[in-house]
Amino acid sequence: MLLQADGASAEKRDIPPLATATPLRFAVAPFANHSGAKALDWLVAGAPFELAEKTEALLHLMPAYDALVVPATRVDETAPSVAAFAAAHQADLVITGYAERPNWELRVGATLWHIGKNGPKVIAETSRQGQQADYHRMLGEVAAELWSNAATAPWSLTPPMTPAIAAGFERKLAPDIYAVTLLGRGLGYFTGALGSVDLVAAERDLKKAVFVAPTLVEGQRMLGELWSRMALLPNAEAGLANRAGGKFAYATDLRADYPAALRGAAAFATRSGKHAQAVELLRQLAIAEPWNLDVRFALGDAAWQAGDAKLAQAQLEIVVGRKPNHVPALRDLALMAAARGDALAYTAGLERVAAAVPADVDVKSDLASAYTASSRWVDARAQLQQVVAKRPTDVVGWLRLADNLAQTNERNEQLAALDRATSAAPAAASVINHYRGQLYFTLGRYAEADQVYQALSRDRAFAADPTMRGVVEQARAAIAFANGAYPAAAGFARAAVAAAPRLLAVRITLLAILLRQRDTDAALAALQPALEAWPADPTLHYFAGLAAALRSELDTARSEFTAALGLQRDFAAAQRALTALNAGAVNTFDVDVRPPPMEMWGGAREIGSAYAAYSERTAQLAATRARHQNGVLVLLAELGRGPLAVERAKPTGNRACPIGRVAPLWKNAKDSLVRYNQLGSQVETQFRYLERHRKLGLGAALPLDLRLRLDALPREFGVIVSEIAELRAQWERGVVAELRYLNCTDALLDAAVRDPSAYPRGDVTAAPPPPAIHEARPAPTVKFSVDNKNCPVAVTVWLDGQPLGTVDAKNLATFSAPTGQHTLCLLTPSSPSCGDRGTVRQMYLHDGSSISMRCPL
Repeated sequence: MLLQADGASAEKRDIPPLATATPLRFAVAPFANHSGAKALDWLVAGAPFELAEKTEALLHLMPAYDALVVPATRVDETAPSVAAFAAAHQADLVITGYAERPNWELRVGATLWHIGKNGPKVIAETSRQGQQADYHRMLGEVAAELWSNAATAPWSLTPPMTPAIAAGFERKLAPDIYAVTLLGRGLGYFTGALGSVDLVAAERDLKKAVFVAPTLVEGQRMLGELWSRMALLPNAEAGLANRAGGKFAYATDLRADYPAALRGAAAFATRSGKHAQAVELLRQLAIAEPWNLDVRFALGDAAWQAGDAKLAQAQLEIVVGRKPNHVPALRDLALMAAARGDALAYTAGLERVAAAVPADVDVKSDLASAYTASSRWVDARAQLQQVVAKRPTDVVGWLRLADNLAQTNERNEQLAALDRATSAAPAAASVINHYRGQLYFTLGRYAEADQVYQALSRDRAFAADPTMRGVVEQARAAIAFANGAYPAAAGFARAAVAAAPRLLAVRITLLAILLRQRDTDAALAALQPALEAWPADPTLHYFAGLAAALRSELDTARSEFTAALGLQRDFAAAQRALTALNAGAVNTFDVDVRPPPMEMWGGAREIGSAYAAYSERTAQLAATRARHQNGVLVLLAELGRGPLAVERAKPTGNRACPIGRVAPLWKNAKDSLVRYNQLGSQVETQFRYLERHRKLGLGAALPLDLRLRLDALPREFGVIVSEIAELRAQWERGVVAELRYLNCTDALLDAAVRDPSAYPRGDVTAAPPPPAIHEARPAPTVKFSVDNKNCPVAVTVWLDGQPLGTVDAKNLATFSAPTGQHTLCLLTPSSPSCGDRGTVRQMYLHDGSSISMRCPL
């Protein structure tokens, strides 16, 4: 937990309202070394760095500089030079200064400038001279005099100077002045204030500085900034970014109210995905600087990433209330509206962003996606036309424009957009040709469609991918079906099934052709594996009813047509077939479904529908997994195994199988595993479809929230794949092994399922009387200690899943527990649950046992 200077916890304090008055912005220029001696080069960056950071902390003025504080630009003490420096940093106040060495003593001088409408004006200038050991006192007196003059009439620009603030300016950064000189020289190399940037030399001096004075908090923070910069370089040392984060954390531990360290630690936490930690750091910074809009935005953005929508909304609305055209805040608010399903607010937010940055093509692309989601085709088209005008080689933009034109049935314009897409990206011609083939088929231009798919069948990329090959063969079968060339269509369809047997569309195409040819035997043979894989597909049940009707099996046909309508109430073909069957018009039966080419690629609506289907299937997959695992536990319990097992009488025979009890449980668990595999195959098909579009960049056609979910699909699907492998291993190594041990073969269990009456469910033998229960002697109690002296945060101690207590930061605590082997779980605020890396430890407890907490930096 981070602490304020007064010791109160930051998370217990409310964030104050945004300050109505914004303080003046100030910057400090590099000092000039007038001595000519390199021994005073450390003051070039060291003195302005100390002046700037103490001014921000003590007077709460707004810094007009970045994390490195001191820029590389040298400023001579003339009005034009100061004016240019102030304009570059948008500063209202500027401090310039120098260092000299008269008579081997140190003299430090500085000038405070106010940048008014008529140019820079000198508020005050002063200097101090003395021994280098008195450097902090001299610099503190210079700062106090400068800011005292700024606070008094006629200037009255800053808060009044008090003895406490004056004493704060004279505070020593470190007990040893040598560490401060190393810090100043390292800063000069780091920023380039000494002539050029030299990161190696800067690292050398900063590491020496914190070695000489480990409590030099400014040195720890700047070393973190340096390592963060070096981690971005090619061939950077592994783990350098994490070491930088450790330095930021250590700096905040040394001084919790140090604004620059809080900013650095929050930035590192955000980059590392630790958004909850970033929220707490930024919360404390917002309390210290209630006027800082940049902090408010960073806090709102981190809170949104951490899932705290209420805090995010409040802070981001504060930002746009003060700056209505703050584009990043408007983007976040639009994304939040999309996440909660508020399409109007989402669109309105993007319109505000587009108005604020009319030249931003990415915003126009996002706005087109929002209009598309609301079926505002004309508005979306206007945005997409501006996108492709600015980026004529954007193939995704042209494809999105073609999809938009398709929604309003402007087919010639759609073909023209596809031609432009091919010109923009010849390498993506195969993908674009698939769109073109689908369009030709829709227009009834079957000859041109067949030419496109013939060309695709010769494409090496399609030929090497079985799924792509199956899609192309299915499309050619659909074209031949539409032309009435059924034998040729059957050949293409069989090739499609052989190439991609797990695609439902190719199965449906083959069945439609076989039934049109009245080949019911072949149709029934093809229906069996299809219905096993897709038992809830209405079209397959319709085809099963049609095959049965053609074989005069009218009851079966009626049952299948009814099943198809039960799965899809508006299935017109099934309704017509059932009506004809009830009217006795058996001879009129024919295939009332025309298979279209399978859509390997789609537009925004198709991608959205595919994602909805994927989400539905994954939900069904999770429910089936739960049923299967519960069935496995119940089955194992009947065998006397697992957490639900109860002690049963041992059978009189040698490993006899309790078949009457086990068979129905085995059947239920096995059926759920089969269903799980079927659903897994369907989920994989949807995932492959979505992943193709994501990799090509077509996810840009989706609203922002759905696009983020699409980006997360590879990781989610990886989890699903691992779960499938886990369930199969559990079944083979757990259930099947136990059944084999008891001689419960598949044939025996299957027979018991078919004829339960032949296998009674009673126990093999009567249960023996329960054994006598002997009261267990309790284990003796021992005391053990948890050493948390090296950890800056409190640690919660759990023993065998039960909480024991908390050990405060930098403390040691003693607990009591029964002797023996135990599981200890040590939780810090950054580890949400037991099982996280480094939280669980196994140990044997005895009197005097001790465990030390290792807290990561």
